Parts: sequence; structure tokens; C-alpha cells
Amino acid sequence: VQRFLPGAKWVVATPLRFHEKLVGTLSAANLKRPLEAEDARVLEAMAAEAGVVIGYSLRLQSEQRQRRLADTLRDVTSVMTSTLDLRGVLGSVLDGLDQVLASDTATLMLRIDDSMRVMASRGFNDPDALRRSAISITHDPIITELIEGTAPVIVSDGEERANGIYVGDEPMKSFIGVPLLARNRVIGALTVASHESSYRLEEAMIVDAFGDHAAVAIQNARLFQRTQATLAKTETLYRVAQNLIEGSSLEQTLQSVVDGVAEALPANGVSLITMNPRAKNIVHFVRGGPGRDRVVAATFDELWDGLAGYAMREHESLISPAHRPDEHEGPQARARREATGAGAVMVAPLSYAGKAFGVLTAINQEGEAEFGRHDLILHEAMANQAAIAIENARLFE
Repeated sequence: VQRFLPGAKWVVATPLRFHEKLVGTLSAANLKRPLEAEDARVLEAMAAEAGVVIGYSLRLQSEQRQRRLADTLRDVTSVMTSTLDLRGVLGSVLDGLDQVLASDTATLMLRIDDSMRVMASRGFNDPDALRRSAISITHDPIITELIEGTAPVIVSDGEERANGIYVGDEPMKSFIGVPLLARNRVIGALTVASHESSYRLEEAMIVDAFGDHAAVAIQNARLFQRTQATLAKTETLYRVAQNLIEGSSLEQTLQSVVDGVAEALPANGVSLITMNPRAKNIVHFVRGGPGRDRVVAATFDELWDGLAGYAMREHESLISPAHRPDEHEGPQARARREATGAGAVMVAPLSYAGKAFGVLTAINQEGEAEFGRHDLILHEAMANQAAIAIENARLFE
């Protein structure tokens, strides 16, 4: 009371209760005369009325908040189920969460191998740089706790352990992170952080509810994407096979293979090269994909010094990731790869009857997606189709 009425000599205070639950206090102070028992009885009577009013008001606010949360979750779920676009799903989650919970930053991350990557965010100065960053699941204590504990993490009162890039550049007072679970496996994380608010269990339950909806929607979107990718690959194989059956020219068939690989993977650039190792010359050079202009012709020595030469000599397909020196490349090939800005590279030999006579190569530029095992399976199938087409043309001649 002294804070609000300095010099007060006589004070009387009584609790505010609602259904026997304490909801506050009511106090009175006087500078001039002592407060008597009658004053206390008046204050108690007022407190009884005020406690009921405040209690019902708090209950109404809670019910309104719960109704708003339920309505928002329903709207978000409707948006998520109306689209199978993964980015649309992720954005709708953060939009809905922003309507029911005050925060300065928010992120939705997905797990990719041994790291988390931010796929959608709110409140960051440079969201593009944030999306390009990989967060190690073993070196970040918050992410490690989410992965291992599969339970929400609440950090309050500015604890220093909530300082990952997904929090923001400025110090945060409070942070919530919840794991996204699918089939008992953590597939991502949803985080919010605030400069002012102090998050508690109630707020964590709200974020967790959005996380549950997001995990289901993400799995559905991923399943749709995989189905679409599989369909595209099947159609590509069918189209190339039709060219073989219909007797298309060799040039048309090889171009169909290259364009099909670029479309189905997807890849920025694709090349098909056949060589004569004895004569050390290049017989066919076909290129395709949106970045076809960056697929420039190379000399036989450059190819033989790199992944193409290794694939032909060893009769082995391989994936060479970006940002990592490849032991299968010699100095010439490595310098050429750096000069052209190539990122991930995938190579499959063209072989017939145990003899390798060329390679099918897919290339993505720096910063683009890496290739995976399923990509390599399609790539090898297309290389086999091309090898058959080339051999048939040779026999026909």
C-alpha cells in the first residue's frame, strides 16, 4: 500500500475470493484516522461482491480465449486440409498461432537428417538467411531436448540457454518449443519467443495443439509430394520407353532421356555423354534442364579425370554432395566443378553387355537440393534406357 499511498498509517485488507479460490485482494488506507472494525466489515462486504464479479469475468475471459483458440484451430485445420502444398501448410500454422498467442518471433522447422531447417518464420529481419541455416540436433541444447524428450520445452525469465538463431537477434524473456511428432518420431519443431510475455504451461499447451495439427498436415503434404514425384518418374520412364518402341531417332530418344531426368528429379541441368576411351574422343553430347546453358562441353581428359571417368571405369553410379571434396575427382575436374558453380552431382554409367561407353549426369547448382537414394534409382533406370537406345541404333546402322 505504501507504494500507492505514501505515508498511510492505517490499512485494512481483505482477500477477494470466488468459490473459495483467491483471485486478488482489496485494501483501504487512511492518513488521518484509524480504520475501525466497521470499516473492515464494509470492505469485506465489498470484497465478497467484487470477488464474484472478478471471478465470473475471469471465467468468461477464459471461455472466450478457449473458444477463440478452438475457432482458430478449426480455421487453420480447414486451410491445411484444403491444400497439399507444404509451404502453404507451414505458413497457415504460424498465421493461426499468431492470432491466439502474442510472440515476437516464431518458426516452424523440419528435421532433415541430423539437422533442423527453418521452413517458415515470423518476426525475423532476414528470413531468407534463416532458411539457409542448418541447426545441428546434437549441438543445440534446446533442439536436443526436443528430439530426446519429445515434450514441450519452456524457457522463462530470459534463461540464456534459449539463444539459438530460431529465437532471434534480440534477448528474449520467454520461449516455447514443441516437437512435431509423426509415428513416434520427431519430424520438426514449432517455436515462439517473446520480449515481454512470460510463457507458462497454458501457453505451451496452445503451441503444442498447433504442433499436433501441423505434424498431421505436414505428413499428408509430404505423402502427396512423394506420390506426385513417383507418378512423374513413372510417366518419364513410360515416355522414354515409348520413344524406343516407336522407333524415334537416336537424337530424339537421347533428348527425351535428358529432359525426362531433369523434370522428374528435379535437376537444374542434365547431360548425356558417350565416349570412345580408346580414341579419347566424345561421340554424343546432349544436355537439358532449366540450367542447360550452364552445362558446357568438356574435353575427354576433363571428363576422364572426374566423376564420369570413375563411373565408366568402375561401372558404378554415385552421388557427389555439394560443399565436400570428392576423392573420385582429379584436380582438373575439381577446378572445373568450382568454376561452373556446380553443387550436388549424380552420375550413372551407360553400359551394355558389360561395356561402359558413356555417362548420364545430373547437376544442381550451389544452394540447390542434394540428391538422394530414390533419385539415384531413377537416374540408373534412365541411364539403362539410354544405353539400350544407343545400342539399338548402333545395331541398326
